[in-house]
Amino acid sequence: MTKENIELDGHTIEVDDCALAPFRARVPAGTRPVRTAFAAAHVVFHATYAAVPHSLDAPGTPDAIAEHVDWKATIALRRRIAAHGFGIAEAMDTAQRFEVGWDVAQRLIEETGRLGLPRGFVAGAGVDHLAAVRSKRDLVDGVVHQVQVIQANGGLPIILPMLWLTAHGATADEYVEVYGAIVRQCRGPLFVH
Repeated sequence: MTKENIELDGHTIEVDDCALAPFRARVPAGTRPVRTAFAAAHVVFHATYAAVPHSLDAPGTPDAIAEHVDWKATIALRRRIAAHGFGIAEAMDTAQRFEVGWDVAQRLIEETGRLGLPRGFVAGAGVDHLAAVRSKRDLVDGVVHQVQVIQANGGLPIILPMLWLTAHGATADEYVEVYGAIVRQCRGPLFVH
């Protein structure tokens, strides 16, 4: 198996050239991709997390989880994925978002934005920064806030599923009303999960 060094954001990353090498050889030099594939990147934890009495049924609070995130390794993972030609799908896994919370997701978005990745990144916009959603207005304002954070850091927002609408038996017209209100308050592009 061969290795190659890829320069990304002032860092040299050694990657295995493995299965893609035969296909790269067929692509004419200077060819630009016509599509970008976004790879979901998760967080990396310090070994200290293994000693915490968390389980799948009781993973702990976002604050308890956040103190064990290995930020250096987490960001290195994003560089490595980007070095293979992918964009990054950041803070997208809704289950992960519920566990790590908005503070970690926001930092992931900010840190990924600072990388200036060649293929960029998308990130999930929801309402997990709010203590409670009491109305459609709260829902719209919450999503718009996260969309603005993502865009301010150079990412493309993807509106995450809005469970509040389902839990409150929203009609099709109410879904259109809420999504329409979000779109009117945001500059595009926006994607829907």
